Amino acid sequence: MKSAGLAELRADLAVMQEQLKAKRTLFKEAVSILGNVPRHPSRDRVVPSVLGARVKCAYKANADLMCRLEFAVLFDHLLCVAVRLRNQTTYRCTVTCMFVCESAYTPVAESSTAIFDSLEVANCVPARSERTVISACPSGVLIDGTVQLLVECEVVGDANPTMHPSLLAALPSICEVRASFFSFFVPPDVDRLYCENLDINIGGLGFAEAERLYQSFMWSFFSRNADVMPSEALKALRRLGGFTDMDFGYWRLSMGDVGTRWQGMAIFCALSDISPLCARCRVFVRREEDLVRLLGKVCDERR
Repeated sequence: MKSAGLAELRADLAVMQEQLKAKRTLFKEAVSILGNVPRHPSRDRVVPSVLGARVKCAYKANADLMCRLEFAVLFDHLLCVAVRLRNQTTYRCTVTCMFVCESAYTPVAESSTAIFDSLEVANCVPARSERTVISACPSGVLIDGTVQLLVECEVVGDANPTMHPSLLAALPSICEVRASFFSFFVPPDVDRLYCENLDINIGGLGFAEAERLYQSFMWSFFSRNADVMPSEALKALRRLGGFTDMDFGYWRLSMGDVGTRWQGMAIFCALSDISPLCARCRVFVRREEDLVRLLGKVCDERR
């Protein structure tokens, strides 16, 4: 009985010794990164087998990624911050954003991020190109004081161009991760995008402002593509009445007038015959339950 207990203790001791060796390997790996010395030879063998973990690749600053603040606006109940990212590398780039505020309870705000190529949503910033990245969070974070937007840009290889860039970025890599980190403070005098008085101001919106409005719609309103031709949708809206149109040649944005039953609703139409965008019609509403109602009304009026 004593010999069995002794054997069990020896087995436990052996496991603890292996774990200690693996942790020393992790420590030496961290020191090697800080001290710029060769990596530990057992980093890819001992650590995964003993600790069930993988040594994360070191980050290497990438000077070919540049980012600047475009605008910060209040839209509906959200704070929307846009940055312009330039990727001068020959690879795709993924983007992750985070809002940090002064709150002692929720220092990191819940947010969502999208990459835009004008009016199109993209999953990455392609090689040698620029894109607008918009991140949104509840506007209440401004109550606590200073709000900071952190932007992480990571370059991913194109070994498999069919895979989503974010998935490639999450997969283990034997090489250094080329990334850049940017930080922007949200201006204290953040502007308010046209919202409550759209019926008054909509006629004076320029292309850039209308594009910004559409991009903000994508993250603040519920939306869905409508199974209807854009030309038919526009005719239906004219018959319904109560909508004000913004015409930008190859696309239009129709806003429900304030004080009507269409208030808080909008329809985007990309015209197929002259549009560089895919022909489509997208409906935006403040309340999710209104999606089906508006879609049904538009489809009924086109007949």
